[in-house]
Amino acid sequence: MRRKTRSNLILFKKRSINRKRNRKLRLVNSHENEYTQKNTGKYLMHKVFNFLCFVSVIAGIIYYITNEDFLWINIGVTEEEALTITHDVVKTQTQLILQDLGVGDDGISSKIIIHNTYPDNGYAGLFYGDYVIANGVKSYVQKSGVIDIYPMVYFMRRDKDGNLVSIPSNQRPNKDGFREGMNQVLAHELRHYWQHQTGVFYKHPYDTSIPHDERWAEKDANDYMERYYKSLQHKK
Repeated sequence: MRRKTRSNLILFKKRSINRKRNRKLRLVNSHENEYTQKNTGKYLMHKVFNFLCFVSVIAGIIYYITNEDFLWINIGVTEEEALTITHDVVKTQTQLILQDLGVGDDGISSKIIIHNTYPDNGYAGLFYGDYVIANGVKSYVQKSGVIDIYPMVYFMRRDKDGNLVSIPSNQRPNKDGFREGMNQVLAHELRHYWQHQTGVFYKHPYDTSIPHDERWAEKDANDYMERYYKSLQHKK
């Protein structure tokens, strides 16, 4: 009799769920997310910082470009502007300076000549007037005074060979600086007028053997020029 045989069963082993491995995966993923979030925050902070730096640089450039006190980027006064400013200074300041000096106007205000050429002596202003001698005493001839003003000294200069050369625009004063300069030139020359009107000029010999700026008349005019300039500054 044939014996019945039972075919061998093929059993599949049930795979156990590796909970420990899954836990490790979850931990790794959480760490990666945290790292990504931190990196994202730092990235945004860097972007904001870089943007603020960029804005600061642009603001600085705009400030320096528009600030006339910085000569290396400043475009100096033009010849046309200089002549306009000089005429305005003469028109608005002459009578004020005469009042400050305490002398009358013998017509000097109408004989202030503004030139658009460079002076031979290189000075921005010049006063001259006639005098008479009576009993050995010199006195100023009324209405003989003339003042010449040369704004072009701010635009040209002589080189070492004595040739006239242009001054670069970025080395000229700006409009405010030029106006201040013309105020000082006018005050200086009107002080010379005062010296002649009062006769004090003739009490101090004008010795040409003494350097120009060391002569009494020039030192006195410079001192007054500075005082008047400071008075204008206080009024601002």
